[in-house]
Amino acid sequence: MKHLRRLLIFTLILGTTLSNAQGKEPLNPKIKAFKTGLITNALSLTPEQAQKFWPIYNQYNDQIMQLMREHRHAFRDIQPSSIDSWSDAAVEKTLKSLKTLKQREFELIEQMTQALEPVISQKQQLQLFLSEEEFRRQLMDRIRRRGAPGNGKGGNDHSPR
Repeated sequence: MKHLRRLLIFTLILGTTLSNAQGKEPLNPKIKAFKTGLITNALSLTPEQAQKFWPIYNQYNDQIMQLMREHRHAFRDIQPSSIDSWSDAAVEKTLKSLKTLKQREFELIEQMTQALEPVISQKQQLQLFLSEEEFRRQLMDRIRRRGAPGNGKGGNDHSPR
């Protein structure tokens, strides 16, 4: 039960943070440009690869973002502190929904990697996943810095943005 609670809390925090970072649009243009730059630098795509890569990746990314919105919607009213009072049926239903969403995410990743196989190498595919993780880490760092006490917006980061 503790693991389920931790998983739900993490999922809710991640979903909330990403929804706040994204606003109502799929991705803020500055955030999208930052992500695109990270991926472009990491993959070192040739012009021919880039021409084929970006439509595939953008389609995948749009589907993942839609899945994240569904995830936030499905779990927005869950209060982790109240899980102990849930019936076994409610826990089972919620856990099943979470597993279904995670399975769909895995399936999207599989589809994307298969579509990218003729376009980029496996090393570049690994770089893609690593650059996506780096993007998430840097985005979370920026969000944390802006929310910390000390600067005009609540953060203590004095570095240029």
